[in-house]
Amino acid sequence: MGVDTKLYLPPEARIEDVFDVLTIMLGGDVYKHDFTATNHGGWSAEVRPVPEYKTFNDIPTMVVANGDVNGAIYHVYYHFEGGFLPGWKQLSTGYRTERKPLWIAMTDFFGGMLDMSDSDDIEIDHAGIWSEKRGYRLDGSDGDAWYQFQEAKLNVKQVLTADEWNH
Repeated sequence: MGVDTKLYLPPEARIEDVFDVLTIMLGGDVYKHDFTATNHGGWSAEVRPVPEYKTFNDIPTMVVANGDVNGAIYHVYYHFEGGFLPGWKQLSTGYRTERKPLWIAMTDFFGGMLDMSDSDDIEIDHAGIWSEKRGYRLDGSDGDAWYQFQEAKLNVKQVLTADEWNH
């Protein structure tokens, strides 16, 4: 078996949001989608390209747009049962030191915990900021909580290039 990086996410982190934020951090575009012309009103943060979902051994897997972001293909495995804390989720991918800024940024955005190398003696290399201190909630589905989270997604920046991911 190889060495993996594992990112543990709190229960309220939704798979769509995780993959959206990861896509932006890998160079995808995010824009404000306005719904005011519809009877629903409001807006949301939309991400392009849309991450593609597949399964591998019954594990949801993110493939970012088959290489449409920076000309690279990114595979990240998303486990619903992370085994670290009850209800937490786990993202995992092959260990590469060049990817560390990405995983720290993801940990900070979602308030999770990062094990950069699952084969060393350090179980948690970095812990993110918990939602009460971030200024937005991950489970906001309406009203101010919804817009605060959408605003947070709009403010996400690219962290890695294709060369850094594949180095």
